[in-house]
Amino acid sequence: RWFCHTCQRSFHWDNRHAKRGREKIWFERWIIEGYSVRQLCQHSGHSRAKLYRIIDYWLARSPDPDHRSLGGYAYVIFDGTFLHRPVSIIALMDGATNRVISGKYGVSENSNTDLVAFFEPLTGRALSPESCTTNGNPQVIKMVRRLWPGITIQRCLVHVQRQGLMWCRRYPRRVDARMLRDIFRQVTTIRTIDERNEFVTSVGQCRVRGQPPNFTILKVWPPRIQHTAYSLTRALCLVRVCAYGSTVSGQRADQR
Repeated sequence: RWFCHTCQRSFHWDNRHAKRGREKIWFERWIIEGYSVRQLCQHSGHSRAKLYRIIDYWLARSPDPDHRSLGGYAYVIFDGTFLHRPVSIIALMDGATNRVISGKYGVSENSNTDLVAFFEPLTGRALSPESCTTNGNPQVIKMVRRLWPGITIQRCLVHVQRQGLMWCRRYPRRVDARMLRDIFRQVTTIRTIDERNEFVTSVGQCRVRGQPPNFTILKVWPPRIQHTAYSLTRALCLVRVCAYGSTVSGQRADQR
């Protein structure tokens, strides 16, 4: 603060850039950590209207463009989800650090055109992974194999578990269904090739109403089990960051 002896007024230096930078932490907690506006009100001491302004301010601005080389990423994870149907958001994440490499909002995960527009710029930045863990979308798998022939395609363990549990009720009454549910609940604990083989054998031996389950999801099981353990849950915690600066900024924070 400064005080002028001539006009008898006080002044202060208003650095709006620094202020925005300090306030950004509440936006990051909202979009990355998943805090609600009500929780942020308690943590920050700001009003709901103030937090809405902070969130809308940063959503209206795109992140700084990233032109760094992607040649150092050997294991990547791809996933997509719906924020507002039928529009979805897709993201590619580094399997070693769990950091989002690239993401895009307003695309269709089943659209070949949208997938080409997403992946081809990454190849121009020297991205050449050894393996890619996906959610099992056939269109994504075809695109990845076309861009990187010989790449190892892996299936997310959480997606395997979810599809397997779809064959059973939440609380199965039949003994055979309960056995199958217990087997699939152990999927995310798989870490070695032996554990993988034991799981595949257990599923193959199951009989539900006298018939084996259709476990086509297990036909091509990846050899690098240690990299399939990265779950969808981790990806979705970060995937919302890719909406940052997208058309979703036109909506109120309490609607998102």
